[in-house]
Amino acid sequence: MGLPDLQLSLPQVLAALGIPLAVLYTFTRLSRRRSELPLPPGPPKRFLLGNLLDIPKEFPYVTYTNWGKEYDSDILHVQAGKTSLIIINSFEAANALLEKRSLIYSSRKQSTLLGKLVGWGWIMSALPYGDHWRRSRSLFQRHFNTHKDAIHHPRQMRFVRGYLLPKLLEGSDRVDQIVRHMVGGLSLSVAYGIRIKRENDPYVHLGEAAVDGLVQAGTPGRYLVDSIPILRYIPSWFPGAGFQEEVRRWREFQEGLHEKPFHEALRLIEESEGAQSSFVATCLGNISETSPDKQYRHELIKDVAAVIFAAGVDTLAASVEAFFLAIASHPEVRRRAQAELDKVVGADRLPTIEDMEELPFITAIVKETLRWVLALPARVPHFLTEDDTYKGYHIPKNSIVVGNAWAMLRNEEDYPEPDTFKPERFLNADGSLNPNVRDPATAAFGFGRRMCPGKDYAFSIVWLAAASVLSSFDVVDVTDENGVTTDPGKIPFRTGIVRHPDHFRIKFKARSRTVEELIDGEEERFQG
Repeated sequence: MGLPDLQLSLPQVLAALGIPLAVLYTFTRLSRRRSELPLPPGPPKRFLLGNLLDIPKEFPYVTYTNWGKEYDSDILHVQAGKTSLIIINSFEAANALLEKRSLIYSSRKQSTLLGKLVGWGWIMSALPYGDHWRRSRSLFQRHFNTHKDAIHHPRQMRFVRGYLLPKLLEGSDRVDQIVRHMVGGLSLSVAYGIRIKRENDPYVHLGEAAVDGLVQAGTPGRYLVDSIPILRYIPSWFPGAGFQEEVRRWREFQEGLHEKPFHEALRLIEESEGAQSSFVATCLGNISETSPDKQYRHELIKDVAAVIFAAGVDTLAASVEAFFLAIASHPEVRRRAQAELDKVVGADRLPTIEDMEELPFITAIVKETLRWVLALPARVPHFLTEDDTYKGYHIPKNSIVVGNAWAMLRNEEDYPEPDTFKPERFLNADGSLNPNVRDPATAAFGFGRRMCPGKDYAFSIVWLAAASVLSSFDVVDVTDENGVTTDPGKIPFRTGIVRHPDHFRIKFKARSRTVEELIDGEEERFQG
């Protein structure tokens, strides 16, 4: 059977070519018109360097907020070498870009320092948007979504009651160390089923060291090697390449966090030696021996387990530390919270997560803590995969996009007197929660497809810690790291991606003998 004769007339040929040519012409015109639009406003650029010298290494989110006011814009353009940074300072812009256009704003740029040198390329928050990221997030969500959150409450309560409260009762005043050990131990238990040592747990210390490197290496603009990648090849002995020695140390800790607790979990599962339920045990149990992607899923489980552990050691711990700083510096808030707890919970038991609906002021304290201190003020930067426009501005493809949650949660229209700690801003006149006040979680836990999938888990542990501590203790004294009594409102914050208050000490006193007995009983039952 022969092919049909495809003789076409000239008009037919022109018509056939005309449609794709018209599409190409239209696309070219639109692209040219888009690129001819101005970039968002921002500080003046220097030749070659752009704004590299303008981006502060410490507290950049504060500078971004001030620039937004200076240039009267909720979106800014900052040039770091060849890289365009787009700073988003408002909920409106974040919703329009990071939420509604999340398909093109959900990727991540691979950091030379953090990914290629220190080796954190496997961590979920650094993965580019794609199938591997989706599978990682899906695996995480299956264990930490809203419906599964209640599964973790008994273990959260066990650590708050059996570790945190006894430590405060015995007179330990290094709140930051206690919180990190408690939250790190909880995360270790949830992820791997490993029981922590009550003092100096090696896994918790490893997690702290690894995440410290993650925070330092991941701070945007802090190291030139991210803007000038060729610097990665400079040897450590060369002047100005001292970061190479830091890289070596950070990579060692990163590899330890990624591998050591996972292999300990495998040993516990195999030997059934005091094995607890855990993320690793559950996920491995769901893999068939004949599964064609068994090895891939095994590595995926290892990666996500390490994410659970690392997040607890740092960002979650920072939020709990922030609560302690807030109540230490606001005695009137503390007294009102205790009055609510005494009315609802009474003096003969400790609060539980089931009391949350009856304790709106405690919930308001947690919301205000997330807003006022904000553990991740600038979030992890997004990466734009296509050219875009917004409010008449051109946003170039391959831009790094920073959602500046600090500016959003300091917006005076949403939060009058934003620098003041005021939990009552989230309440109605009758003391109930006001749903019309913007929930700070909309910025505190990220945006769009990159929103933290563990936000409900995080909120519940901060809430349990807040309710339990306020129900059990009065604050006696607040001192600095050297033991000198200080105004807690003047305690500075350390720089980095995660916002930790500087080292401070709080002395607590049990509110009654009954509380002491309740805590002693919880400590006896605690096994890590």
